[in-house]
Parts: sequence; C-alpha cells; structure tokens
Amino acid sequence: MPTRSDLVFLQAGTIALVRYKSDGTLDLTDASKFIGGGNTVESIKSTIDIKTSELPDGNADFPMGIYDTGKDGTIEVKMSGFSTKFHSALLGVDVESEASKNMWAAEEGHSVPASGPFTYDLSNTVATGGTIVILDNTGSPFVSVSSGPAAGQFTVSDKTVTHNSADAGKEVYVTYEHQALTSERIALPATVGSRPALHAIITTIARSNDEVQEFPVNIVVDKCKATGAIAPPTQKRGGEGWTFSLKVLKPRAGYNPVYYRYKLS
Repeated sequence: MPTRSDLVFLQAGTIALVRYKSDGTLDLTDASKFIGGGNTVESIKSTIDIKTSELPDGNADFPMGIYDTGKDGTIEVKMSGFSTKFHSALLGVDVESEASKNMWAAEEGHSVPASGPFTYDLSNTVATGGTIVILDNTGSPFVSVSSGPAAGQFTVSDKTVTHNSADAGKEVYVTYEHQALTSERIALPATVGSRPALHAIITTIARSNDEVQEFPVNIVVDKCKATGAIAPPTQKRGGEGWTFSLKVLKPRAGYNPVYYRYKLS
C-alpha cells in the first residue's frame, strides 16, 4: 500500500445509516434497520478535532506543554438528492405511510377566460368536502355557490371552476384541498424528543497518485447523531442539494468510535 501522501480521493463515496435495536444492540444482518436506497452524494468530509489545554511556563514565552483532553469527530455529508428516509432518521421520527389523505395546493394561478365559457381547470380534482378558496389579484375573495354564479361568485365541479361573465379576464389564485390516494408523512413532535444514536457506514475509493491502483476504503462510525440544522433542500429553480452533520458519540464498550479501513488485496 502506498503511503498516505500517495493517496487521492476522486469520488464522494456513499453512506448508509443503521438504527440500533430498542435494547441498544446493533444487528447488521437486519435489513429493516438500514437507511439508504440510492442516495446521491456530492461530498463526505470526516474531521477529527483534538481538544487540548496548555500549561504556561512563567519564565518562558512558550507553554510548558500542550496536553490532549478529548476529541470531537464530525462527518459532514452533502447530498444532491433528497431522501425522506434519511431526513426522518436524522430527525428521529418515522416515515408514515398513508392512504386517502387530503393535500393542499396553494395559490394556484389562473385567469378567467375573456369570453365564454368562463371556466378553467385546476391541476387536481378538489377533494370531496375539501376546502377551496379563490382570491382575486387584490386579495379579495370570491364566494362559493352551488350553481349559477353571479359576479364575485364561483362554482366548482371536480376540477372545473366556473365564474360569471362579469369576472371575465380576472386573475385568480386558488388554494384548495385535493386527495392523495397514497402519501408519506414526516411529522415533528410537539415537544422535544430523544433522538436515537445511529451507526454510520461510509464507503469510497482511494487511488494512487498515478491512478494505477485503487483501494476500497471504509469509514465506520459506531455511534453518531445529527447536529445543527436538518433542512430539506431550498425550493428554487435549478434545484439544490442539502447538508447534514453527524457528531461522533461515545461508542459501545469495546468498540472504536471511528475506524478507517483500506483494502490492500
């Protein structure tokens, strides 16, 4: 194996998280405890920060000594793709599978046609018994009626909205509920909960500086927990990735907090 200065890392690598069992043990044969499934990684950065303290020498400009007092370990992961399973695991909650739940469409923009029929179709069918609110471009609401809308009124049938000819050409903004046959839900608890520690497995490839040899690399963190902001990607044109940080915790008795393994053959 080349010396460490001969290695280059030209791949971001991949990461899998593993939940501990309720009794605190780790079962790496239980597939249900693994969190992953094709997450696109931009970069992974591991850092070990050694804490120190100094003892001064009153007769010299330099300290008598610098003494190690502890260590901090951090794994910073930048993801290009967003994973609901990763997000929920970092938050310490479960992804809930749902059926026949209402979802919202907010401020969906439309214009009442300039000539009849004075109708337009929403992007989704309004849920049975669901809320629908229509505002004009001054923020004034239209009134929902069952049939024959007058000026300032509307009717809705499935996804088709009908206005009166007096409102022809007006811009409108529709907020309404529509039904999802299946959905997933991640809900934050009302009070601060206790997030469980996770086991992290990171894999990548190191190469010799002439790129002739490849060395599979593992970074394994026995216990870690997300710290700082845990935020989905910013919603904007062009898309954006997201970042989370894992702090290394005290390991199980007899285990290393972090280890690096390089395959030679």
